Amino acid sequence: MSAIDYEAMISAIPPLIGALRQDAIAVVRSNCAWSLGQLCQDLPSNVVYATAIDALIETLVEDEDMSVREDAKASLLRVGDPSAVQMIEVLQQDGLLW
Repeated sequence: MSAIDYEAMISAIPPLIGALRQDAIAVVRSNCAWSLGQLCQDLPSNVVYATAIDALIETLVEDEDMSVREDAKASLLRVGDPSAVQMIEVLQQDGLLW
């Protein structure tokens, strides 16, 4: 992704979260998960960042499609958010995540 300014990132995140949670097509949800991971890498830790991370964690746990869950996990690991990484570790230890 090419570099975009902060305002563009902030504007893009809510529609991506909406599609990640509601779109009927798994490929669209996967692309949203990937895009959120890309955008969150450049965001400061704020409420928009936290909302995006929460949406990725929710997707990781709840989405019915494995490829969407894998993309959400990869995005969370790429961002490296400590709480998200800890959540992934706990889920793996509990056998709830691959």
